Amino acid sequence: MKSIANYRFDEFDNHYRPRTNSWKGNMKTIKAFAVLGLLSILNACSGSAVAAENYPFEIKKANRAALRTYQKIVPATYMAMPWIYTLEGTSPPMSITKFKGKDFYYGSVCMPHNCGGNTVIFLIAKDASSAYGLLCSDSLTKGKEVEFGAHDDAAKKLMEKQLAN
Repeated sequence: MKSIANYRFDEFDNHYRPRTNSWKGNMKTIKAFAVLGLLSILNACSGSAVAAENYPFEIKKANRAALRTYQKIVPATYMAMPWIYTLEGTSPPMSITKFKGKDFYYGSVCMPHNCGGNTVIFLIAKDASSAYGLLCSDSLTKGKEVEFGAHDDAAKKLMEKQLAN
């Protein structure tokens, strides 16, 4: 007759089951999760260069030269406003778009805590060769559009498209 010490009571179906060295199975599971965790960390580290440019405020770290090009076209009246001058405001993720054969950062930023009707749209060349901006603000420009940088019909049309969204 078998000893009861070699069995365990299974409360799920009210039966005794043979005891096993369950830690061996658990160890395999732990190792599998450790490997998955390590792979996740490595994947996150390798994608950090791409993730560094998702939002407008991240341009400052990812491409300082491009931000400086944009800052040169911002009128002095708006330099003290971080949401306009350094693109540090409320914003959706920006995109990279082809414009005149080059890659441009393309997006919008709005005034923190007062988004409705206070938006700046930007097009900034990733190679820092050019930049365009369009400000439409109820509180700063009384709802009128103000262009930054050299006038360009195609750039203005693209920025107005973003403003309409």
